[in-house]
Amino acid sequence: MKVFAARSYLFVPTSNEGMLLGADSRGADALILDLEDSVPQAEKEQARANLKSYLANYRGSTQLWVRVNAEPSETYKDLAIAVHQKVTGIVPSKVESSDQVNQVAGVISDFEKASNIQGLMLMPLIESAAGVLRAEEIAKSRRVVRLALGEEDLAGDLALPTDHDGSVMNFARNSLLFASRAARVNSPVGPTARNFQDISGLRDSSEALRRSGFIGRLCIHPAQVSIINEVFMTSENEIARAKRILELLELSHGAATTDDDGSMIDQAHAKWANALIENQGR
Repeated sequence: MKVFAARSYLFVPTSNEGMLLGADSRGADALILDLEDSVPQAEKEQARANLKSYLANYRGSTQLWVRVNAEPSETYKDLAIAVHQKVTGIVPSKVESSDQVNQVAGVISDFEKASNIQGLMLMPLIESAAGVLRAEEIAKSRRVVRLALGEEDLAGDLALPTDHDGSVMNFARNSLLFASRAARVNSPVGPTARNFQDISGLRDSSEALRRSGFIGRLCIHPAQVSIINEVFMTSENEIARAKRILELLELSHGAATTDDDGSMIDQAHAKWANALIENQGR
């Protein structure tokens, strides 16, 4: 199965069987089956049992990711269930270093060998100042295909007031974008919007993320999915323009040339065009 860059990643608490069973009908490109923050400590074992049953019976086509706990003993127990042929990748939580990611990658390798499967990817969730400042080294870690930003936890780590100026997060967003490009991994996934009833605000903030180089967004409620999918959908006009740019540059043998509107295009535009076409398979 080709794994494309999903637009919407819907968190689903694995402790709630009802939410699990109906999750793949909500329209999200990807589900993040959550064993971490949405699951109380007393329900962790039941959540793992629910996840095991869900994966055994899953027949859908939605990408499945599993968010695992950060505490090593919990991570190991989570991965014992989550390393599964129906799972696309793992979302390590509260990531602050490449060592943390590489340890998770090593455990995955051990479980993959035992299960005769391979290829699980990692999407580290950056949720602290330390994680933001080490974003590039994290992005270069084993199995990482993209980064995701958790702004709620980050705000707590920064001791920000609840009414903090949202622009304070621009540094974190830019850091993940630059780190992703430097590490040659996919563009990052944007943070959740806490107020799922504010559809207008969701659209505005999602459009801002898209213009800032993000390719999709985490979501906490099914009501957010359709808006996020719409905002991050590549339009037919964008695809046509990207293909035309590549065609014109091929005709010029890679040299700078002009497009149909008379504007200059060169290899920088080819990079944009290739990335856009690569992510259109939704």
